[in-house]
Amino acid sequence: MVGVAGRSKACRTCRRRKKGPSCGQCRKSCIPCEGYADGLVIYRYYGHSQEGEIPSFRGPLETQSRLPIEASPNQASLSADLTTSVTLSQTAHESCLEGSFWTSYMPNSQSFSLFNDTQRDLGGSISVLRDILPGKNILRTALGAIALSAAANNDTSQHWMKQQGTKLHMNALQQMRKALSSRRKPGLELLGAARVFSFYEVLCGGDWQNQEAQSRTWSIYHSGDLALILSNPPSFYAAGPAHRLFVDGRLNHVKCALKERKKLVFSEPAWMTDPWTHHPKTRKDLLVDILLEIPSIYEGVDNMNLQPDSPAKLRQRFNLQEMVFTVIERLNNWRSNFAVAVACIGPNWQFPSNMATNEIADAHIMTLYWASSIIAYGVCRAISDGEFDAVGIDPDDCCRSIIRCIPSFLHPSTGVFRQHLVPFPLIVAARHLKSIQPPKLQEESDYVRSLCENPQFTPMHQFMSSIQPHILSGLKKAD
Repeated sequence: MVGVAGRSKACRTCRRRKKGPSCGQCRKSCIPCEGYADGLVIYRYYGHSQEGEIPSFRGPLETQSRLPIEASPNQASLSADLTTSVTLSQTAHESCLEGSFWTSYMPNSQSFSLFNDTQRDLGGSISVLRDILPGKNILRTALGAIALSAAANNDTSQHWMKQQGTKLHMNALQQMRKALSSRRKPGLELLGAARVFSFYEVLCGGDWQNQEAQSRTWSIYHSGDLALILSNPPSFYAAGPAHRLFVDGRLNHVKCALKERKKLVFSEPAWMTDPWTHHPKTRKDLLVDILLEIPSIYEGVDNMNLQPDSPAKLRQRFNLQEMVFTVIERLNNWRSNFAVAVACIGPNWQFPSNMATNEIADAHIMTLYWASSIIAYGVCRAISDGEFDAVGIDPDDCCRSIIRCIPSFLHPSTGVFRQHLVPFPLIVAARHLKSIQPPKLQEESDYVRSLCENPQFTPMHQFMSSIQPHILSGLKKAD
């Protein structure tokens, strides 16, 4: 007999009859052998996943089930049934968490078709992934990480969810690395996964790393996102989920280009036209088209400032001025054609009693317009030799309008989607607030400082501070 010292290896029948440790004795006694185990035990087991496998959502060890089942002749079939039952229970738990995430993610928990006008105005590539999700392991893992992390943000007592969300995120990154090392041409799954990784960093990156690391990681994800987009020609993004992933991602890439002050490839003619072969441009697409021109102007200004004074430098300045005036003219035309009134905040900076999804979309579009106007005004002022007063943009009014929309985005009906809507316009508005002297816009400055104490605002504040440290806390106070 081979076994462990001090532990009998006899079957349960032999041990009960105090017979020797051999199933042969059971057979000689014509007694059915009941096996060597202590009875069948079903665990909800989630061991370390092998390469290519996906760890599941799970609770802490004390909440996992341990169900002892007495052995029987039908042991094999019973074990299979119970294993299936546990798998179904696990799948239901995953589906419940995913369903809860989508409910908390979309404004007013509404689900729109892929090319619904309101959905196209809102953007948010994460919602597109439901259409390409089935059978995509990397996407399921990445979305599982966000679902768990979002649930943990809503219930801080469920710390295990946050930990497991981080593990799932790391597992998805490993799968992504393996997929990228293969020779297959990247598909929509990898682009979608990169988009999810970026949003995960915005939502949860501040929980486990410092601000500088969060900003760096977010930029790396966006660089990967851009590389995956450029692995296909512009015409690839003319229809279906590919079109939505492309147009929804442009704004984030413009934000990075503005930060880096470098021209973005999407401003080239092919990228401005080919993806819209089958779908007309929305008001948001047209606004992003205008915003795309500003990184090129930034780059031109930086190059000009490095040159010594000369006639060539003067000509370059005139050319840049013309580019800025063209941008401002296009912004004014956009305002004439597409500007809408947005929901007003109540007294004491309280958000409205309710917010329809189309109102949230309108507020998003208008804050994007006001932010673009402030940026264009700043560039014009930097290179126009005093002509900036004639451009027809009031940056103070744009800043005030942005900040007075923020309570609308913090309305419960906006959901987790607010993470897409708030950071960019608020950073632009906060920069403008820092450029003026109190008491101008003092009420707005006081409100922005108060946001730092709002728990709903914490993830956004962490992310914004990683992009530009002390962007909110450094605002001036009136004497």
